[in-house]
Amino acid sequence: MMKRIVFYTLMLATLLFAMPVQADDIHCTGVWVGGVELTSQNNYTSAAGSQGLLSAGYAVYNPETKNLYLHQLSLNTDGVYNAIELLNDDDITITIFGSCHFNTRRAIYKPRGYKGTITVRLAENYKDLPTKLLCTCTCACIETYADLYIYKAPIDLTANCHYNESPYDIAAIIARNVTVDNAVIKLKANTQKALKLVDNGRLNLIGNHITIPANTQTDADGNVSFADTPMQVATELSAARIDLYIGETQVSAGNQDNIKSRLLKSGSIRFERGTNTLVLDNAVLSDDAETFDPYTSIIDIGDRSNFKIQLIGNNVIRSKSHRGITLFRTNNATETAQRNAVRKTRSTSLTDRVTIFGKGTLTMEGKADITTWQDLYINQATISMEDSIRGLGKKAPAIEINASEISTAGIKGFDSFNLIDCVIAAPANATYNEKTCEMSALGNVVITTNPTAIHNAPAATPAKATKTYTLDGRRIGNASKAKGIYIENGKKVARRN
Repeated sequence: MMKRIVFYTLMLATLLFAMPVQADDIHCTGVWVGGVELTSQNNYTSAAGSQGLLSAGYAVYNPETKNLYLHQLSLNTDGVYNAIELLNDDDITITIFGSCHFNTRRAIYKPRGYKGTITVRLAENYKDLPTKLLCTCTCACIETYADLYIYKAPIDLTANCHYNESPYDIAAIIARNVTVDNAVIKLKANTQKALKLVDNGRLNLIGNHITIPANTQTDADGNVSFADTPMQVATELSAARIDLYIGETQVSAGNQDNIKSRLLKSGSIRFERGTNTLVLDNAVLSDDAETFDPYTSIIDIGDRSNFKIQLIGNNVIRSKSHRGITLFRTNNATETAQRNAVRKTRSTSLTDRVTIFGKGTLTMEGKADITTWQDLYINQATISMEDSIRGLGKKAPAIEINASEISTAGIKGFDSFNLIDCVIAAPANATYNEKTCEMSALGNVVITTNPTAIHNAPAATPAKATKTYTLDGRRIGNASKAKGIYIENGKKVARRN
């Protein structure tokens, strides 16, 4: 243990002496630790035993990278003073070495009027040193009116107000947008809110969910509150997380209303949990040759029955190195091994179909395709793609296209293929071969709407029931038949009685 402490001390000392020191003018950073501003005059450090309030450990600030290193820092002011104050507009990263303990008014504080994101993270390469941030504060433990990002850091925050009527906001965390990324945090406040989001901010969970209390979500004002129960955010799977990815971003209860991804270039995406619908609203998604999980598509859907994709406006999925839309069905051992079993666990079966619908359009460029293990229903949609629509799995799924405009390089791998209120416009005389499960034609397949010519692809067995349509494309039952001309099983039939 002594060797470790010596090693960390030498490492931080090396970092400290490598920083620029201005001899003539004092460079002020606006970063205060334990009542001491870190400047070029004190070599951007604050340590126990020197001027200030620190009782153990020390802090080092790098003004070039805007990184504040806290090394086994301990500060106890009985809730009178703040531990760390950030009085600047910089994006600050706070990196924690070892366990840091604060018993202060606030642990980390950036007052209103100052911009810049605060990131709290662990020192990546020193996992043998037990590391956490433990704070008990009389106001907010972490308070900023900008954004807060917590990355892989175990944090335990308790706001314990000593006053019956405090003039301050009381919460474990006060911030605008709070992102928790694969971190384990515990928040508790004896009054008001455990988490207070200001200025219409949002809570975004990446690889996380709220475990206690169950099914906790922010209220209309952006607050998370509950009586006498700590809020815990863990990295386990739960109903708050959805087996739905946009690139590397997993959809959760925290981000479903406005899904952000580095692949989203414009427009918006949201998930409506009640109707099980992913809504693409003039969304442009592109990997731009960026790399992420090679087994993941631009839109990756699994473990969802009766899933729907709604198209609003003009939507584009552009891919140079990944699939476009993938719809998983089973947790087949072979399929899972090929698709990163550690990252995703598929359900045992999904028997209901996936629907793509909407009055908008979807243009899929490059390698962006549609691959599905589930039955696929395309309803009144306009889709144009350079690649194909593929059905996969030991039991091939079915595809049904209703009153839609489709242009694709091919349709293959489906056990059953059916067109309603639309026809194959090109190539000429194209048919679907159920033995090979593919469209036996060269060139792009173009399907257009045609309400007066109902086309059903040849089936292996004749239909058990007669399907009857009026000339304008409306399906009717036997009881509704009257004198006139109808379309029955793709043929014109005149009824005279």
